[in-house]
Amino acid sequence: MGDATIAFSTLMKGLTRDGQVFRAEVHEGWLQGRTLYGGLLAAYCLQCASAAFPDIPPLRSAQFAFVGPSSKEIALQPTILRRGRSTIFVGVDLDGDEGLSARATLCYGAPRQASRSTVPVAAPNVAPPTNSEPFPLAIPGLNFLRNFDRRSAGGHAPFTKSNDMTTSTWLKHLDDDAPDTTVSLVALADAALPAAMAFFDSYKPLNTMTWSLDVLTDRIENETGWWLVEVRAESLRDGYSSQTMTVWNAQREAVLCCRQHVAVFA
Repeated sequence: MGDATIAFSTLMKGLTRDGQVFRAEVHEGWLQGRTLYGGLLAAYCLQCASAAFPDIPPLRSAQFAFVGPSSKEIALQPTILRRGRSTIFVGVDLDGDEGLSARATLCYGAPRQASRSTVPVAAPNVAPPTNSEPFPLAIPGLNFLRNFDRRSAGGHAPFTKSNDMTTSTWLKHLDDDAPDTTVSLVALADAALPAAMAFFDSYKPLNTMTWSLDVLTDRIENETGWWLVEVRAESLRDGYSSQTMTVWNAQREAVLCCRQHVAVFA
């Protein structure tokens, strides 16, 4: 197992390729319990798809199913499922300790001409990150949290026993070399703890089961590196939570809309 402090950009550059199979070492500093952090698994899927098919258009939508653990070396195999005139569907199977660990379905699409366009997804009225309180989290087993700076931006923080399960957080890669790309953003977006954690008074083990996301722009731009993430739990029942997530850049422009289904072991 590799260096616990390895940077995100170094991880992405460390992907090796043998034909159509990509491999990466699992590093302790990016673990979530006994498996690799889901945001990094998703980022690896996007990174190897871009490397395997460098002519693909921008990512428009993605679905990830986190099937099994990955605590050693991982192997990824991207495959074109269908290539249309303007869209390409790519599947990525990621193998971990016991076979399939994650499966991704990625939709890429070239820009289309449209007479009108709008993105009416308003950001919450919160202070900028420079005027927000640092909100460090040190939870045993969630090693990946060390790779991100976070500031409390509103709503209800984890472990506050709130019935309103909504939280807003400013997040930033601690790796200054992490580029403004969809890959980096996806790795960061999952670092906001599930909003259902606001309902409890202490940390409960959790695991993202499925994650779907829609990319609202093909220009992933951010002046400061800070991203505003709002997570809203719609339900918490039978040990599962359904939640929505929206991500804005520092200019308060919406860039991602997501949905997650999370297992909560409480």
